[in-house]
Amino acid sequence: MRNDYQEKILEYLKKAAEPADVEKIRTACRIGNWNTALKHCLELHSQGTIQGQKTSKGWVFWIYQETYLASWEEALGTLDKVETSETQTVAFLTCTYKKQIAIPLPKDQPETQKLQKLLGQKIAILKTDIPDKPIIIKTLNESTITHSKSYQKCQLRIRWPFVICNAVRV
Repeated sequence: MRNDYQEKILEYLKKAAEPADVEKIRTACRIGNWNTALKHCLELHSQGTIQGQKTSKGWVFWIYQETYLASWEEALGTLDKVETSETQTVAFLTCTYKKQIAIPLPKDQPETQKLQKLLGQKIAILKTDIPDKPIIIKTLNESTITHSKSYQKCQLRIRWPFVICNAVRV
């Protein structure tokens, strides 16, 4: 029965969109006892099968997943590491709730080659449908497009499906 619980926990965490606490895992996997659920989660964590973190309210657990970005979809987070193979580069980002995602990117793009210099920084990776520039990588401390004619400050950030414009008149 022990392996059955661990398999159920792994299946649940693979489908979870965000890190889950022990109570969510217990109810989703139909484990009767909270301590039993915690025990199996901690065993999986110690084996390196799942990731977890103790917070002020208890433990949360997750599994990192490869995330393929659709056109005009963006991922924000801290760049932890970059792995390069013969065909692709994988960027590992830590996002909210300490969730780590892996984003496969094309290896031959000039944007992916600058990733090693950005380790430890907060970045945004935006996938576009522009043939010349399929991805845009930006550090979050960089300024956005600025227009200064009749405005003291105008920032325009285009993110599908929203356009956000913060403007202040002089």
